[in-house]
Amino acid sequence: MQNCMAPFPCAKFVESCNIVIEKRKGMEAYKEEAATLEKQLLILREQGKLEEVAQTARRLFDIAQLHQDTYYSAAALYFQAFYEFSVGNYKACLQSCFNSEEISEKNEYLKILAYVHNLQGIVYSDLGDFLTSLHYFLKAYYLTIDHPEFEYHYAIINNLGTLFHEIDCEEKGIE
Repeated sequence: MQNCMAPFPCAKFVESCNIVIEKRKGMEAYKEEAATLEKQLLILREQGKLEEVAQTARRLFDIAQLHQDTYYSAAALYFQAFYEFSVGNYKACLQSCFNSEEISEKNEYLKILAYVHNLQGIVYSDLGDFLTSLHYFLKAYYLTIDHPEFEYHYAIINNLGTLFHEIDCEEKGIE
């Protein structure tokens, strides 16, 4: 093995290393921004700031797509679905849910999947399709039973109780 004495090949190698380092720094900055946006979305959802949810979800989706990040794409689609549901646009809500569901199932993003299934249950209940609503609530319910760390189980139980109340089956809901 010979030492490189020519400045050009060594300079190219250093340049290539610098490019890799910059890309890595860019990826770290992206991950930090995406994680921050996801946290903001959770807060904005709780605060009911719908327009900010829509804008932040769009930003998260755009950067996730740019970096080909399926996790944050699925998360952004869930929040977009939440926004669409909140403004009464059920068709767009369900489309975003199905897109997020597809990504989440393929990649086993189970917490996002629990959120999506719960939202699908709510939408179908509002539309009067109680059987489909029950289907999605139960999917969310069993995901959260298997993963108590999601801390989302009680919201789903509450939604199941509401569904049983709507169909005049309170006793079944208690069982």
